[in-house]
Amino acid sequence: EINIITRLDIEEAMNILSLTEREIVTLHINAGLSFKEITKIINLSLPSTYRRYKKAISKLKILLSGGSL
Repeated sequence: EINIITRLDIEEAMNILSLTEREIVTLHINAGLSFKEITKIINLSLPSTYRRYKKAISKLKILLSGGSL
């Protein structure tokens, strides 16, 4: 079975993330910023920023594969 993920699916999944998680994912993936650059924008430590990014990506994978949080 093929699971097609649409832009709407991604937007809905992104809206489930916290504001900070959304900002980090958007700045890293869409804007292409490094985690070091992102830390200066959102005022978090580098380890905290990276940890939140990994957590957000894990959540997105679950949501986009049909799971729930």
